[in-house]
Amino acid sequence: MGGSFIPLASSKALVRIVAIAALATGARAELIAPLAWSRIEATCPAILQAATVAIVSGAPGSESIDIGGLAFERDKEVRTETERLKLQAPAFDSASWTVRIAGERCAAETILGPSRELSTDQAREFAARSAKLQEARTSILEIDRAVSARDATAALAAAKSACDARRTALGNDAPLVAECDILHARRATAASRADLGLALSEIALASLWKAPNTASLAEIFNARQAQARALFFLSRPAEMREAARIAYEGRLRLLGPSHPDTLASQETLAIAHQSMGQVDDAIAIQEVLVRSQVARQGAGGSDALRVKANLSASLQQRGDYERVVALQSEILQARRSTLGDKNPATLVATHDLGIALTEAGRIDEALPLVAGSLPTFLEVLGEDDVQTLRIKTLLGVIYDRLGRSEDSLPLYSDVRARRARLLGAAHAETASAARNQAFALLVLDRPAEALEVIDDAMAQMPAGSNRVESVESGLLVIRAEALLRLGEPARSLESFTKLGGRTFTADEVRSVTRRQLEVGAGWARAQFASGDEALARRSMDVLYQGCRERFGSSHVTTLNFMALLAQMQVNSGNKDEAQELLAQFVEINEGLIRAGVSTSAANRGRLAQGVRDRPDMAGYRTYARLLALRDPERALEIAELARARSLNEILARPHADSAKVRDARLRFAQAEQRVGELDVGSAPYLRAVSDRTRAEEELRQAFDPVMRRASSIDTRAMWKRVLAPGSVFVEFIVSGDQVTAITMNAQARVVAKDLGTIAGLAETVEVFRRLSMSPEPASERIWQLPDGSARWALAQPKGATRLKDLDSVRRTLSARLLEPLAPEIRSARTWIISPDGALAFLPFEALALGRQTVLESKDVVYAPSLASLAIMPARVTTSPRLDFLGVGVSQFRSPGSTWADLPRAEAEIRAIGSLFPASRVLAGVAANEELLRALDASGELRRYRFVHFATHAFLSSRGGSLSGVVLSGSGNGGGDGIVTAAEWATYRLRSDLVVFSACDTGLGSLVAGEGVVGLPSAILAAGARAVVLTLWSVADESAADFMPRFYKRLKAGKSPSEALRETKLEFARSKGPWSSPRHWAPYVLYGAS
Repeated sequence: MGGSFIPLASSKALVRIVAIAALATGARAELIAPLAWSRIEATCPAILQAATVAIVSGAPGSESIDIGGLAFERDKEVRTETERLKLQAPAFDSASWTVRIAGERCAAETILGPSRELSTDQAREFAARSAKLQEARTSILEIDRAVSARDATAALAAAKSACDARRTALGNDAPLVAECDILHARRATAASRADLGLALSEIALASLWKAPNTASLAEIFNARQAQARALFFLSRPAEMREAARIAYEGRLRLLGPSHPDTLASQETLAIAHQSMGQVDDAIAIQEVLVRSQVARQGAGGSDALRVKANLSASLQQRGDYERVVALQSEILQARRSTLGDKNPATLVATHDLGIALTEAGRIDEALPLVAGSLPTFLEVLGEDDVQTLRIKTLLGVIYDRLGRSEDSLPLYSDVRARRARLLGAAHAETASAARNQAFALLVLDRPAEALEVIDDAMAQMPAGSNRVESVESGLLVIRAEALLRLGEPARSLESFTKLGGRTFTADEVRSVTRRQLEVGAGWARAQFASGDEALARRSMDVLYQGCRERFGSSHVTTLNFMALLAQMQVNSGNKDEAQELLAQFVEINEGLIRAGVSTSAANRGRLAQGVRDRPDMAGYRTYARLLALRDPERALEIAELARARSLNEILARPHADSAKVRDARLRFAQAEQRVGELDVGSAPYLRAVSDRTRAEEELRQAFDPVMRRASSIDTRAMWKRVLAPGSVFVEFIVSGDQVTAITMNAQARVVAKDLGTIAGLAETVEVFRRLSMSPEPASERIWQLPDGSARWALAQPKGATRLKDLDSVRRTLSARLLEPLAPEIRSARTWIISPDGALAFLPFEALALGRQTVLESKDVVYAPSLASLAIMPARVTTSPRLDFLGVGVSQFRSPGSTWADLPRAEAEIRAIGSLFPASRVLAGVAANEELLRALDASGELRRYRFVHFATHAFLSSRGGSLSGVVLSGSGNGGGDGIVTAAEWATYRLRSDLVVFSACDTGLGSLVAGEGVVGLPSAILAAGARAVVLTLWSVADESAADFMPRFYKRLKAGKSPSEALRETKLEFARSKGPWSSPRHWAPYVLYGAS
């Protein structure tokens, strides 16, 4: 929305003004006479008032009279931009012609004569001039054709040809040349040549001011209007406002308040105010404009709809979102009914309604509207059109609201690059794109990069009064936030204060813009970080209470401010106040889920946004940590609400086998994979996003209404039937470096422990993994910092000491994560661990409890959540069972493949298959996706107790759902032959165990509210009870030795957890090449024990 509605007069109207129709008729010009009006109204078109010559063609009774380029015939209308004029029947005598021109607001009269015939030289000169003017007229008609075809470049070229022809025929200072320069200026601006548009409008102004008179005033104001439009696109709002003011005030005096030209200038003036951040001034003008245009055209008139759109843009800046939604819905409905779905004006209205819905917190409605319209934007407007770039940006905003900033960041980066190329690095639209890019970087906890983007954008912005205040303030807000994240609260507070940050009154919160609310919240957080905690809490409380009254308790802004206030209360030690707030936070979100909104991806993302581990957020995890020491059972319930929500909903539903559901699942998986294969922001990507959104809705509709509703899981009821004797469940809650652990034994005794702050937790875990998988740990550049954390770095950090083996890091992690839990976990034979955050990638078996490694005495199983453990046993099949299905690929030689061969993979599955009588082996070319899909369709796949994959797997940087397993015939682009995590949801497994003897299969994307999203969760969702995966790359040779030993133990009756521990321990105690943790530690069991 915003500045996209500056009115542009139709070039058809201009053609009517400048057309010399008499010459187009082919009539011979017979007489020429000087013209002096004996009477003419000031409201007559300027072209009449400026005319000095009349040309008479034809015979009396069928004569045509050309006056100033307007060709009049008896009783036929001539339409100008402002009037419909008629030539009244001329009174003719031998000496003169009496000519009268009449219209609604124009009356003019003159006497022509005595007339004279043209001399030969005059006729020749007139013929040459007429040819040039005819050439100009043809070019002007070509402008209309180009505009109709949306070919801005061709329209600009035609306008230049027309003006060059007129200049040749009439000279530089002729009024018709100035009019043509104005037309040329408009077409230049429309073709993204605002610099040329501005220059041409100023040339026209200079020409018109050489001999100013009443007749030239209308064209002077037309030139000012063209000038204002060009200045808008050049991001020079102060000059734009002045040009718009002159045009409006001049037209108001000349034409009156209700004239279309006056209303157009008034509209441009309102947009100038809006561009300068003067929202209240813009709204005051636009409210009047809406009433005027509705009175003039009706509620559905094109001008009425346009000014409604401008009004909604200003209301949106002020935060009146529900009124904006109502206005934009009305506009879109009217555009569709009158113009159709593919008209550019309809697309603008679609975009603007999408923004309104997004800002109103109605993401479930915004996503299908925006994604569904993407192909039409590309078809009608192309990739580089300003509206296409805006719909891309809006898709990024929606992704942000869904907690998917990893998807929004490349979209914002693409839009910024395109705008810089098309508009220049200094343009306000380019700076806005930089702001969006920096925001996504902040959400992804990359503040240094965000600060770099902001500083670069601000360095490019123009100086002085032409800096767009609203754009600049948006950049400065992100800059202040980045400084706060980088530990510079004083500089951040200074920046927020300059932006108007302060303690708002309740009335101000109800009326200020969304940007001002952001500034107020940032200012409060900077105050808190600077030490004035009491002032910060008071300010944040006013913001929260005001937003709750203004937007409602479930609006995303209200929930964010609620969580911010709760975090401040926690950090100030006000635990009771924080607990009360967070109880409400959870209740609101759970109310939305009970109402069924969690069945959509949009609202699951909204929940994830509420619990995302960001420095300024508090949510479910914080609430669980607060409750841990007071009410550990309630703390476990809350922690479970932030675990594997989508997976638990899938597991709790009956596994639908209908063809409709299977087909819908497959279409969605294929659409998801297609999105992941394409360059973000490209036209194919946007079309794929639209297809994915449509496929997701089809999948949702494929389930019956009962299955669509969110599953209600009674956590307490399941506790007593989840754990076998000798087992203990351990759930970790990680917020940054703060860790809490909750344990529950087989008697459902729940104990919580605050493990405090573990400095550099994520980096320390990564160091432990790096040392564990390294063939030469002593060569790694690992350093222990004074705070006890560990880090890999080429250069020695200040105060750090070099580490050359695992022992020191193992001792640190074991002492902080396991020793405090020893009274609750030491006696248990089986540990079921539900990790969180960076702990999801830590092999706990390689840690120690007391003098022994965990591996030596404990079976370890990893689980998404306690709820998933309770649900999975109910999904075991009762059909006749087969023992083993092995899928292995040793050679990857298809065109385009970059996968290294795995020489032992096929031998591995054959060796395992030989252990079981009822087994099947798919090796080499037989290990293909088509055959695996056929086994699924026939029902054979679900009958196997054990399914084993010995092949490559990969973790996609575009998200866990796009990670996959490589089968025979696949290339390197994720095409045919790769079964992604998203595709596994379309398979039906009933296996006791699925094993991936491959690389990094246990990794995935950490998603708040879900945990690790990738192959582990995908296999469980497909129906398997448990899955063995790897936390890092496994050598082909060691895997081929490890796996047959593991399966021999399974065949002997060992449980998967027992068999895995014993095989790992055998490797660890061996004296051979496999004793290093790099060969045994990566294998983990995920799911039911």
